[in-house]
Amino acid sequence: MYKLWLFSILLILFTRPDAKAQQLEVAFSIQDDLLTWFSVDDPSIQNTISVTGLPPWLEGNALAYDTDNERLLFVHGNTLTNRAIYAVDLSGVTLSASGTVSAGAAVNLGTMSFEGPREVYGGSFYNGSYYVLIDGTDSLRKVSFDAAGTITSQININLPGSRDMFLGDIAFAANGDLWIAGFNQYDGSPADDRLWRFSTADGGNTFDYQQTIEPAGDRYNGIFFDVTGTDLYGYRYNTVINGYGGIDTTTGAPTLIYSGYPFIQGGDLSNGFFIGVEVPEPTSALMVMTGLGCLFGRRRRAQA
Repeated sequence: MYKLWLFSILLILFTRPDAKAQQLEVAFSIQDDLLTWFSVDDPSIQNTISVTGLPPWLEGNALAYDTDNERLLFVHGNTLTNRAIYAVDLSGVTLSASGTVSAGAAVNLGTMSFEGPREVYGGSFYNGSYYVLIDGTDSLRKVSFDAAGTITSQININLPGSRDMFLGDIAFAANGDLWIAGFNQYDGSPADDRLWRFSTADGGNTFDYQQTIEPAGDRYNGIFFDVTGTDLYGYRYNTVINGYGGIDTTTGAPTLIYSGYPFIQGGDLSNGFFIGVEVPEPTSALMVMTGLGCLFGRRRRAQA
């Protein structure tokens, strides 16, 4: 009887899969030419995404998830007059917390040009368009697409006031509010931190200033809203409060959730969405040992 039971345990455990698809809310990060997906609630569940066709000198930034075409958008962040807009198609990609996640080749969608050299660090996707923050000009670049995902137009949008949002990331809330994180002018001290909030009533062509929040600590390097568009997340590094967590939209204060890769250097984050992710199960060998322990424990109790 016991031999039959033991054989059944071994058969089940060695034939079961080591990974199981779970419905997770995920977001994305970019550091240089490296893309990473992570669980919004538990970023220890993560993996890098293999992409070909990117230049080795790329300092990727302005990351956004194009919900219409299921792809990631980003550019080279450091100073350039003309820069490529890259897209990585995720429509056929299986996200897994183990092994290799391959997204194939990045696609060059076209060029983003300015009158002179500019830095571009903040990016987000809203209402069918890709927005980036043009460093030091208080303006946005709006990139629009047709149904096939091809660029149809690019326009600059001036943000009211004079705030010089250097090195800021941007994120759109569900109600259309635009949030910008960065520091003011050239001083990187905590006194210069800012979270700015703007609103739009015409779908993203003009914006009105609403609020400035001065959180304690260094600026947020990356911010994004969750799938509901109401909860704000972000990360900081080289500060007293290092790591990733939720952000109070009233005070700007962080609630730390996780410290570690990929939130240990400059980069950018995308908005979140739900997807099935393959997460490793306990290994078969470990489960066999657990099963054997239960078996022999039962036999000892039966013999006592």
